[in-house]
Amino acid sequence: MEVHDKIKILRQSKNWSQGDVADKLGISLTQYGNIERGETKDLRISRLKKIAELFGVELSELFSLNEKGVVNLACELNHQNNNNWNLDTSTNKNENLELKYELEKSQLIIEQKNKELALMQQQIDDLRSMLDFLKNN
Repeated sequence: MEVHDKIKILRQSKNWSQGDVADKLGISLTQYGNIERGETKDLRISRLKKIAELFGVELSELFSLNEKGVVNLACELNHQNNNNWNLDTSTNKNENLELKYELEKSQLIIEQKNKELALMQQQIDDLRSMLDFLKNN
């Protein structure tokens, strides 16, 4: 899932219009619409930080939330909104979601670390083979 898709889902989960978000960010509706449609190819980090702050998520979450995580977040927020629950009073659920996302991020980091370690080990093995070849010739 692309960053612009996540931004759209987060906006919808808060029941905000594109105009609401554009006003909060201090940009035009057209500019914000371009962001949500993925038409803004080189979105500045400073703009992404503002968007993350607006939605109450870490900047890294815009990049790291998997599709399942974003959809679960949106569904939970919509469920709460439909039942007139206040998101601010459900801190335990928010904390659980944050912990879940942190766990998912940690697992992804560990998987990436393991891949990089395997690649480095392969490079070491290749270098040893090259050294042996050079020593023998």
